[in-house]
Amino acid sequence: MPSTTIGIIDAGGQNIALPEGARGPTGLAFDGTFIWTANIGSNNLSRIDAATGEATNIELPDGAEVPYSIEFDGDAIWTANIGSSNLTRLDPATGEALNFALPNDALQPWALEFVGDDIWVANHGSDSVTRLSPLSGDSVTYGLSADVRAPYDLVFDGSHLWVSAEESRTVTRLDPGTGESEDFTFGGNPYKLAFDGVDVWTNGPGASLVRIDPFSGDGVEVGLHRLATSSLGVDFDGTSIWTLNAGTNTVSRLDPVTQASITYRLPGGAAKAELVVFDGTDFWTANSGTDNVSRVSP
Repeated sequence: MPSTTIGIIDAGGQNIALPEGARGPTGLAFDGTFIWTANIGSNNLSRIDAATGEATNIELPDGAEVPYSIEFDGDAIWTANIGSSNLTRLDPATGEALNFALPNDALQPWALEFVGDDIWVANHGSDSVTRLSPLSGDSVTYGLSADVRAPYDLVFDGSHLWVSAEESRTVTRLDPGTGESEDFTFGGNPYKLAFDGVDVWTNGPGASLVRIDPFSGDGVEVGLHRLATSSLGVDFDGTSIWTLNAGTNTVSRLDPVTQASITYRLPGGAAKAELVVFDGTDFWTANSGTDNVSRVSP
């Protein structure tokens, strides 16, 4: 349990409406300058200047349908498109975009993780993961065990790929070289994953997170404020673990070393927050219920 748990703080903050024509932001990423959202309800992206809040919609190319998640690889923006079961790479400087096909047995790509020159994809609709080389276009799909249903997120710990699964409530450790895997259960519903350089983190039961030893697979619950319930998003900013608590429309910041945590309330007018990212100064959430993003200074 944490050494210090501070009650919920009303930190203020602001909501920034997405431009007209942007609906249902479910994906969120930061490229060093802009916040990006993947808008599942309008089949496009939005780009928000993190300094000014100015927002612009970006259209996806033909053949890219229903972007669910979005990531930045240090050079380009990538989306996982669950409607067309493919990926899109977009140059944030020029706006040029290219679709990448996935194998026929890779359905509903839900999440992305970059490992070296490859992209790994969690396939929510086919209970598998796919490794794609953007350079060659070659790909291979690994089926997960029969106990794993609806893969939701991915994270790489430097040696193994970890896969959370929504319906089976499992976390899988996978060898990226062989595809061999081992499944774990920790209680709660492990939606998102993060790696802090030492441990893997995921959502725990009630008002908690689970810290996983990547070598043994052992998990330990780390408590948050009692009102920080129904956590969904988990992110690591280089110093702290951030989690979005859908049950109370709050965000918690946890020190992975001391396990001290602070919980912040989102501003009014932010509904159905999906994810949280930190831009180095403020944290941001994508709010699919109100078609906006929230920016809060902790």
